[in-house]
Amino acid sequence: MLKRLWQWLKRLLQRWFATPARKSAGENSVVVPRKLLTDTEYETLFLELLAGVNQAWSRGRVKGFLAAKCITEAELLVWLRRFGERLLASNAPNAELAARMVQLGELDIGEVGNVAREIGMQLLRRGEETNRQGAEGAEEEEGEASQLTLAEAWLNLGNQQYEAGDFLGAIAAYDNAIAIKPDFYLAWYNRGNALVNLGLYEQAIAWYDKALAINPDFYQAWDNRGTALDNLGQYEQAIASSDKALAINPDFYQAWFNRGIALHHLGRHEEAIASFDKAIAIKADDYQSWAMRGIVLRNLGQYEEAIASCDKALAIKPDDYRAWSNRGVALNHLGRYEEAIASSDKALAINPDHYQAWSNRGSAAGNSASCDPLLAFLSTIARQNPALNQRGYEGELASYEEGLKHCPQDTHPKGWGCLHWNIGNAHYFQRRSASHPRPYWHKAVNSYNQALKTLTEADFPELYLEVLQDLIRAFLDLGYTGEAQELGRRGTDLLRRLHRECKSPGKKKQLALKFAGFQQLTVDLAVQSGNWCAALELAELDKNACISWLLDGWSDEISSPSYGEIQQLLHPATAIVYWHLSPYALHTFILKHNASSPIVLSSPLPVDAQDFTPLLAAVQRLREFEDWVKDWNQQYNDYRKGKSPENPTPYPFLQAERGDKEEKDWRDNLPTMLENLSNILDIPAIVQAINLTPQPPSLQGKGEISSPPLAPEGLGERSNFLANERLRERSNFLANQGLRETDSPPLAPEGLGERSNFLANEGLESKSKIQNIILVPHRDLHRFPLHALFPDEFTITYLPSAQMGLLNSSTNRDCVMLSEAKRNEASHPRITSPSLLSVEHPTSDGLPLLEFAQVESEAICQIFPNHKRIRSEQVTLEALQSALPQKYSIFHFSGHGTYNFHNPALSYLALAGEDKLTLADIYKQFNLTNQVNLKRYRLVSLAACETAITGNHTITTEYVGLASGFMACGVAHVLSTLWKVESAPSALVMIQFYQRLQQGKPEAVALAEATQWLRNVTNAELAEWYAAEIAKLPADELILRRFLSRHLDKLKKTAEPIQPYNDSYFWAAFTITGMPS
Repeated sequence: MLKRLWQWLKRLLQRWFATPARKSAGENSVVVPRKLLTDTEYETLFLELLAGVNQAWSRGRVKGFLAAKCITEAELLVWLRRFGERLLASNAPNAELAARMVQLGELDIGEVGNVAREIGMQLLRRGEETNRQGAEGAEEEEGEASQLTLAEAWLNLGNQQYEAGDFLGAIAAYDNAIAIKPDFYLAWYNRGNALVNLGLYEQAIAWYDKALAINPDFYQAWDNRGTALDNLGQYEQAIASSDKALAINPDFYQAWFNRGIALHHLGRHEEAIASFDKAIAIKADDYQSWAMRGIVLRNLGQYEEAIASCDKALAIKPDDYRAWSNRGVALNHLGRYEEAIASSDKALAINPDHYQAWSNRGSAAGNSASCDPLLAFLSTIARQNPALNQRGYEGELASYEEGLKHCPQDTHPKGWGCLHWNIGNAHYFQRRSASHPRPYWHKAVNSYNQALKTLTEADFPELYLEVLQDLIRAFLDLGYTGEAQELGRRGTDLLRRLHRECKSPGKKKQLALKFAGFQQLTVDLAVQSGNWCAALELAELDKNACISWLLDGWSDEISSPSYGEIQQLLHPATAIVYWHLSPYALHTFILKHNASSPIVLSSPLPVDAQDFTPLLAAVQRLREFEDWVKDWNQQYNDYRKGKSPENPTPYPFLQAERGDKEEKDWRDNLPTMLENLSNILDIPAIVQAINLTPQPPSLQGKGEISSPPLAPEGLGERSNFLANERLRERSNFLANQGLRETDSPPLAPEGLGERSNFLANEGLESKSKIQNIILVPHRDLHRFPLHALFPDEFTITYLPSAQMGLLNSSTNRDCVMLSEAKRNEASHPRITSPSLLSVEHPTSDGLPLLEFAQVESEAICQIFPNHKRIRSEQVTLEALQSALPQKYSIFHFSGHGTYNFHNPALSYLALAGEDKLTLADIYKQFNLTNQVNLKRYRLVSLAACETAITGNHTITTEYVGLASGFMACGVAHVLSTLWKVESAPSALVMIQFYQRLQQGKPEAVALAEATQWLRNVTNAELAEWYAAEIAKLPADELILRRFLSRHLDKLKKTAEPIQPYNDSYFWAAFTITGMPS
């Protein structure tokens, strides 16, 4: 009997079981169980009626219940008699059910009550058995089954109400099921689903936990719990919950999908794609996984692959408007604007109030030069409104305004606000083609304010912050500094609140990096207020925070030096040029030894520009730089796609001039682009400030030098009052930013003249000529050869931040090196025979072999007899991680390296096969807080590792590359390249560099001399050098001898005296990061 009952229950469970539906691609929708099969409506309603009778319902309430359900007495009697026959035919006594039926009859509600009482009495009488013990055992079992039957009925009722959207009613029904059977985990689980639909995620998690306490292997509950956590922004915990589900059932594709969503929210795009791929491998027709995969690929800049993934989703579900919309976004990024518009129109034909499609359509229309008549004819949207066939500024606005018709303010607050935001941006960027941009900026401000009516900080805090950043930019362009400062304060306050409320460390990091512009704005405002030291300290704090978050994850504690501490990096022969980029301005700080404050390079006013102010001129410099970066990105990306440096001309002078080509590429245009960058950054003015001497007209910059002037005595009470007021402003500003006051001079009233102020601060004479310059770039500036813009008289090194230089200089590396070499002269700071770890040309899957890498390694090992070599297929992750902590002072890597723009911690050195040593691995294993670190290393050389960014990306926070990672682990100097140089000149530079290093020259000097040698060497001199090197080789050496002899033979074929490697492409790529020695 009991066996039959559980078989019946098993069938019921199969009908009850509901796998929740998942989030739609691109939306944060909640989980909703599938439609559940139930018993007949009469049975469900009758059991609900009996439960009410058990709760002491009155006769009137019972009659009201039957009337409300539109049940006639005659129909109910027919069903009730059939139900009674089934109960009596069963061997189960159903004692509790019988008792409630008798109780119903006692209410005297008519024939229904009488029939119910009769059936109940028959069931009770049949339950009397002669064998009391057997009867008691049977009664106990059947009592449990009866309880289960009632709990099932409540569960079915709850599911019906759930499906009808009555989530509160469903919760009440589930509560009744749980009251009857407290271990009914399905009821706990479904109650959690109903709470999710009500947006009560924390309560839902508690109910999922109840279900899991009863049945820990209920993997569906683990998965839905993860979805609720994801909705709360607790992404790491969501992933852990999905992992629990997958540990129980690895083939549960929904858990792979939800895991991918949480990873996507954390910005861990590569891992998210891997999860979606797992889901697709299990269920190939899961269109949502295909669609989300496309979104993540698009975020990674892999637009072609993103389109292919969207196409897969659309092949399965052609009416997935989100997939059409996301496909359009990817096409827009590829510059296929008319196709992007067509794809957006497909989405809008299915769902005209999808504001994202209107936004992308407007962006593509604004970028498109002309309308494609065929695609426009095929578009239902465009045929209905011919104004949508406009292109450019007018076409962009037409799309947004049409979108507003479908997204009213009262019903679509998010879409309405975002479309007004888009309109504001269209107005703002129209200034690029306008001779008088102020009217467009005013229009932009009006549109941004419209957007903020619905994109409020309460309802959409992140969108509110994004609009606020653009509004601040427009206010600063208009010169409304006070309004911009107030908005910056408001945005910073909201950002702090979001951080306090956020429970996910990964989300905190995302928020900080996404809205780094607010912190960067404080630097601009400090400069504007004349607080030079505070501005520099804020810039350095911002740098160190971003570096820390990108390398090591979120932390509330950020260490950053004061201006006085930064001075420890300087001496009379060394200066620092420190750049800061915000969304609003580009500032240059110049730091000199013992100076009371930094020098700030001001921006000049354009000639005959009536609408410009000094602040607008500073903004204009940033806009010129942004346009320059956009051009660089495009040319560099096209160059890499068009040719490979590993297929070089054997010797440039044996070929026709590259300039004879019809079209010049990035490499041809490199000298001109660098000259333009020098003008934008005003390098001559920087050099003038560093040298403290007048420059000849050919070197004079277009900018001016300004620093905080001293407040001279005797200028009158009003002047002293102003000076004191500005000091008070400085103190308040520093206090608000959590910084301490420094010993910078008071600020003087206006009108003393910038040159006079400069001389008053710094003195008329320079006691020591500057020989070394430390460049501290910011954001995109890390990507460019800034050292190539300065005169050759300077020895130039780079630092990721001043803090990194201070950490690096505090390590006692000299003692380590001296001990290793057992030197007697303790005063000598260098060694002549360092130990070398040479990791040579790994055979990495999917990457080309680096020509001359073997030759380069052979030559370097000839220079350093004390060496260890790991070659080709031996370069595994395990081998390298084991070798790095050993007692070497130089690590030379002649393999590929890759920078990951979206997640810098995943930048890596490519090793043998598929092995990789990521930046995260390096930092985790060897950072300076670990007992095992890399501060023994005087040099890490990554000469073959291209660090330039491909694609059209812009760094909005900070660049953290392999050099930064090694520096953070204690390495003194890192040699790297900004782009991949042809192997032959690259090998020559490295050989020359190491020869000079062996001679005891500092790293920066050795590299400067090596690149200068390459730049100036003639073919005749190069031939002499080859011959001299061949003569030094041992008789049994073959690899290096073959290389040198082959190139010597080629050089002998030409007598024309030229400098084959004078082009900046060959020598400007090499950089050295670290302190000058």
